[in-house]
Amino acid sequence: MLIYYIKSFIKYKEIKNNYDVYSYKIIQI
Repeated sequence: MLIYYIKSFIKYKEIKNNYDVYSYKIIQI
């Protein structure tokens, strides 16, 4: 269960980072 939580958290962080970069690019335009 803990391993599953850690994997989910890592995936969430990756998605959030991608979203932040995407938003940043839109703001730059």
